Amino acid sequence: MTLLAGSNTPTTGGGSAGSLSTGNAYGGADSINVAVANGVVTSLNVYLISSTGTATLIYLGLYDSGGNLLCQGNVAPAAGLNTVAIAGGPTLSSGTQYHLVVQANGTGVLLVDDGTTFHRQRITNATLPLPSTLTFPGTNINAGQLTMWADGTSSGTTEQNFNGAMGMMGMGT
Repeated sequence: MTLLAGSNTPTTGGGSAGSLSTGNAYGGADSINVAVANGVVTSLNVYLISSTGTATLIYLGLYDSGGNLLCQGNVAPAAGLNTVAIAGGPTLSSGTQYHLVVQANGTGVLLVDDGTTFHRQRITNATLPLPSTLTFPGTNINAGQLTMWADGTSSGTTEQNFNGAMGMMGMGT
């Protein structure tokens, strides 16, 4: 798998500002969501610190720069890596802006962020599954960049391995 867009480097940052709640979709900083390679999306991924509340599903989605939904899926939240396989995913173009979004159907899901003061977009939306369009940006909240990304098949790029990043951080694989 090749990183196509987003951030796949988990850190020890995080905290209450990284907590998901019903009715809010969260998307990372625009600069992180620019595609770094041409490729077809095969999975959407998010790294979670914990999931101890009422949420039974998290929804992951990918939007184009105009706010149009390209693909989405859901998975039961669990601490660690959460991956949604995308069949027949969209083709991303290197250098193009996209928006990765995560939303829970309940409370108690704590996201991993990088502990910096980048602004994450909080987009009020009570519709699940994710709606066909969203307006970007939403309301800024001061929190670190999410560890959320799109993987896929690509040609002519260097593969970035999530497990390698975890090992380098001493988090194991």
